[in-house]
Amino acid sequence: MTVEELRERIKNQIVLHDGDLADWQWTPTGLPAEATELGITDFRRLVNDVSRQLNSYFGRILDLKEKVRTQARKQQKKLSNGDIDEIVQEAERLTLSRGFVADQWIPAILQTVTDVDAAPVVQSAVSERKPVPVAPLSESDASIRQKVNEILDDYDRHIPVQTLRTLFRAINADEQQLAEAVQAYLSANFFAAETEPNGNTLKEKLLSTDWRHLSWWKVRAAPVTPVPAEPASPPVSQPVNPSSGPRNHPMVDTNYRIPPVAPPPVNAPPRRNLAGLWGVLFALAFMLIIYLMIKGGKKETTSQQEEQTRNEQPETPSSTKKRGKKKRKQPVEDVATDSRVNERTSSESNASVKQLPQLPDYEELRDQVGQYKEQPAMKKGKWGLWRNEKWFIKPIYDDITVFEDGRATVTLGGASFEIDRYGNRVR
Repeated sequence: MTVEELRERIKNQIVLHDGDLADWQWTPTGLPAEATELGITDFRRLVNDVSRQLNSYFGRILDLKEKVRTQARKQQKKLSNGDIDEIVQEAERLTLSRGFVADQWIPAILQTVTDVDAAPVVQSAVSERKPVPVAPLSESDASIRQKVNEILDDYDRHIPVQTLRTLFRAINADEQQLAEAVQAYLSANFFAAETEPNGNTLKEKLLSTDWRHLSWWKVRAAPVTPVPAEPASPPVSQPVNPSSGPRNHPMVDTNYRIPPVAPPPVNAPPRRNLAGLWGVLFALAFMLIIYLMIKGGKKETTSQQEEQTRNEQPETPSSTKKRGKKKRKQPVEDVATDSRVNERTSSESNASVKQLPQLPDYEELRDQVGQYKEQPAMKKGKWGLWRNEKWFIKPIYDDITVFEDGRATVTLGGASFEIDRYGNRVR
């Protein structure tokens, strides 16, 4: 099997189930295992890609399905060869294959047409004489799903229990019908229970826990609990509201446009900070100039002392002795002068060294800035977070992200987990 054949089979399953497939419903089809054999590790991403491509046709696919049901009701759940050929041609224009439509889709639709739908409505003579009061019709399933979508679309990754409770109070519809609409929305948009659902009815299970999007589960690396499923019940005919047709299905988005493919990122070479190197070179040049100036001044002082000694004339033997004593003391004065010069040179050198800017304690710094003004930095192959010219999180990890909502994701030894701002692992 090729990747294109796998995508085609995924599309067929989405059409057969009207887009309402939970994560646990894919395993019996065997498609996740075949994706693994083809080297595809993220099966859910492949399903999302196929769903987006099918999304623009889904409204017309549901219209065609309703057309098949209408013809089947008129012909006692049977279709002629001419009707089948016409439906197959329309389905091919909607990117569905001929074999799938004729062998799988149409038979599956015919099975959903009940005898109640196909039987003609006969009005008895008693009803003509004495009209029976008719209960007001409830909202259609498509209308309920549309209201559920309008409320829950505002929540991206987290749907709290309080929101679902408000939804059940705000929508005036049958409780079981509304619960099934909420379950269909959670399955179609890849939400899973944060904890194990509890309760005897579908509504109680939905209101027993918060619901998280699949992307949140990937970050948390926690097992995903599927949406609770109710036992299958026989289909019951519902009145069709002409104003709200199959186009209001949660899989349909009339304003959706396929986004353009982004160009691959260009790996730019990392920038190196050369400010420290230039500072060191400037300090060395400054020290060399000071050393040459001190050495030149020392030579000039020595030559002046020698010239003054040669110009002096001996007067008496006593003066000769005194001058001899001065000559013996001269080296001591020279040594003291040299020591003072050396001390002054060393103090000036130390002062110049102290004025040198300190080199940064990292080898690479990323441009990302987090919640606490930190940036990812690398030292000796390990990553940490750098802030205010010091380490905010020490470089001990294989990879690290900046903080968001008080959490940062790190990778150590092939395992990923979250830490808080003090470096403690969040359980």
